[in-house]
Amino acid sequence: MASRAERFLASLSAAELRQLDDAIDAVKRPATKALYAALKQLRKKEEPADKEHLFQQLFGRQWSRKEDYLLRNELRLLSEKIQELLVQWEQERELRRRPSLRDQFLLRALLHRRLLPEFEEELPRAYSEAIQRLDYANARLINDLRHEHLMLFCEITPERMEQAHQTMVENLSNLKRIYRSEVAINQHNRVACEQTLRAMGKPMPTTTVGSDDDFGDTSTPFIEFYEQASRAHQSLGEARVEHARNAATQIGMVATIFPDHTVWGFAILASSLLVEQRYSEANGVFQSALEFIQANRLSPPPDMLFNYASTLMKLQEFERVLALIQEYSAIIKERPKVYFRFEVLRCFCHIFLRQPDQAFAAIPPAITQRPESEYQYFRFLYLIIPYLRGDLDSAIRETRNFNDYFTRHKDALLYPKEKEVVALFRAFFVAIADSTDKRMLHGALTNIQHQMQGAAERSPEYSGYLYLRWLQEEIERVMKVGLH
Repeated sequence: MASRAERFLASLSAAELRQLDDAIDAVKRPATKALYAALKQLRKKEEPADKEHLFQQLFGRQWSRKEDYLLRNELRLLSEKIQELLVQWEQERELRRRPSLRDQFLLRALLHRRLLPEFEEELPRAYSEAIQRLDYANARLINDLRHEHLMLFCEITPERMEQAHQTMVENLSNLKRIYRSEVAINQHNRVACEQTLRAMGKPMPTTTVGSDDDFGDTSTPFIEFYEQASRAHQSLGEARVEHARNAATQIGMVATIFPDHTVWGFAILASSLLVEQRYSEANGVFQSALEFIQANRLSPPPDMLFNYASTLMKLQEFERVLALIQEYSAIIKERPKVYFRFEVLRCFCHIFLRQPDQAFAAIPPAITQRPESEYQYFRFLYLIIPYLRGDLDSAIRETRNFNDYFTRHKDALLYPKEKEVVALFRAFFVAIADSTDKRMLHGALTNIQHQMQGAAERSPEYSGYLYLRWLQEEIERVMKVGLH
């Protein structure tokens, strides 16, 4: 019986053989080249291969049963090389048959190579044409890439979140069309088999067309993972943590099959504990996640690393945050929007460690060219750093300059509420500069605390911001130790 390599060769066209010639020319292994030349010559003569003769040609000695494995190994290596081309040709044939598959691959390449302008230019046409072709499978995958782009590479704003949500709403329709299309084909194939079996005298129960829409009883650990994760996102308190723990348990059952999703199982549980202010527990889960990642040779998701760093910030483990940023800097830099957050964390680690010079050195260049939200966050550092250096006059001057910025741009700002926070910083610095005794200072600082509480109630989204946390903690520290 002919070997697999011989049967593969016999199936190739003249054009495919020429491509295989080029592929074999690039192979470094002499035995593979010699075997290919011998089998190709036999194919031309339409003669079957004789393994003893092939062994003599390849190894220069007589064949023996003991060394037969050498020839089998060479045949296996040649078969694998041909298989690579067979797969490649089928992919090329499928790309020609389904233009939207090519579009999807192109968009995937553009996104993963961070060619974002080109991605944004190509995407609308690709999605529209996929819908026109009724190619809902690739339309869904193209929309998944749109969602990834919005979530990972765009500034997170309410408008962006609405776009990401609408993308998934569209994909729900695509998923339904895909499912109904595949079920219709599946039903038709079953009905055709039933008809043939009846004609053969072997009748069987008839399929009820249109009865396969209910799949609520279908489940796997993978499905349960995402359902529990969704419930965690919708829940609060202990319910959130419990659903997140269930999600991690479910995906853990298939961790060897879905290691990347298992990482998200860890991340969702740890992040739920973080939101519920159970920082020590969250820290433990994040550490387990990194151990799993290292054991499986994966790359940690930048978002997970940020939440881990945020947990360490809550635990006042500032040196560990700096070490984490240093260790994973290459991965973090792959995501510009997440990298900004780490830049902020690095600066504020030095602020909380009372290292103003290191904080100043960590401020990225050209912050005025950043989006408004990023610029304002870094701008608060220019208020805190002179204060930590003992230069109250410069700190007060910086608050005036920052206030002037809000006045000049009041009609164009997306985040004007920070002006109220600047006023709190100014009040703090002035209180320290003007207070002549501990009682007077305590009264002024208590008043600022009341103002901060009111500001937090009016704008709860700012309560977790690091510059407000620093101001709150610094006021408490000064009230405890006094002016000195």
